[in-house]
This record gives sequence, C-alpha cells and structure tokens, in this order.
Amino acid sequence: MPYLTVEICHYPAHWTSPPYRRFKEWAAAEGIPEESGHYLEVWDGSPVRAVLNVYDLDGNGDKIDDGNGGYVTHPITYTASTLPPVQGQIVGGAR
Repeated sequence: MPYLTVEICHYPAHWTSPPYRRFKEWAAAEGIPEESGHYLEVWDGSPVRAVLNVYDLDGNGDKIDDGNGGYVTHPITYTASTLPPVQGQIVGGAR
C-alpha cells in the first residue's frame, strides 16, 4: 500500500489546503515536478520512491487526449530523501 497517493490539482485556487501546500513544498524540495503529471504515489522504502504519471505532450506542448475524457500519461519514478509530511490520500488539492 502506498504511503501517500495524490490526485494532482492544476488550479492554484485549490492549492490552499494545508496538507496540499505541505505536499507541494515537499515535492519541490525533492525535485519532483508534480505539476507535470496527473497522479502520484509515494512508497515508504529505502529509498523512498515517488511514481508520477506524467502527461504525454504533442508537438505543440499540449496534452494528448486519450479518447476517454482524460489524457495519455506515462509513469516516471523519482527517489526522495524523505517521506512527505502528509500521509494517506489527497484528492484534487483537498484532503
């Protein structure tokens, strides 16, 4: 089971919850470009792993529609030096 799952929110107005702000600060400190993706899972281990589903972009830099109301993504795994300061699940910038 993941230590933390996050449905990434791309609207700054929704970044106001304290848990989401702490998550964003942690991601920035760890060099994880969370805004380039849709969903993130953090795994407690040695090392700490963060798997971010990053949006695929077309030649114009636009997200590629998956034909089902979403966008095409691919996973990228990052290692982190610390666990995030929040645990559990964050959905769309709220908790």
